[in-house]
Amino acid sequence: MPDDSSLSLITSDDGTPSFVPSTANRGKLSPIPDEDLTFEQFGLAAIRMISAMRECSWDPAHINMFISFWRNIETHPWRGSRIQRQQQALLKYQSAQRLNWHKVIGSTNAFSLAQINEATLLIMLNDLKEIADEQQARVFQEVRPLPPS
Repeated sequence: MPDDSSLSLITSDDGTPSFVPSTANRGKLSPIPDEDLTFEQFGLAAIRMISAMRECSWDPAHINMFISFWRNIETHPWRGSRIQRQQQALLKYQSAQRLNWHKVIGSTNAFSLAQINEATLLIMLNDLKEIADEQQARVFQEVRPLPPS
């Protein structure tokens, strides 16, 4: 359960993303998982997160790392790709790597997010392709031939 100081990203009825206190949001709208954000929502969330990090006196080195990380996501060649799955992979990568960073910060496994790990990004892309292929296979399995006339 979120504490009274946590924020949730919601989308209002007119499609505008915004942060609200999680306690105010409880029972109304669900937060949008990072990988399901549009790039417009992602960009707004990143700007707001940087502001929140500064307000909460985060280590400047960590703030700068996140600025580099999110800038590298926004400027990656896949960001402008016509292949939607590549854009989805970037958002999935961002979500997973940010979560992993938070899990290991302060341990000997800590790492920097500043540079995109292209091999891991390719794994994310392949995961999305496999999911799409499985969904398509299920659709084909559901299609049955027409009965003889």
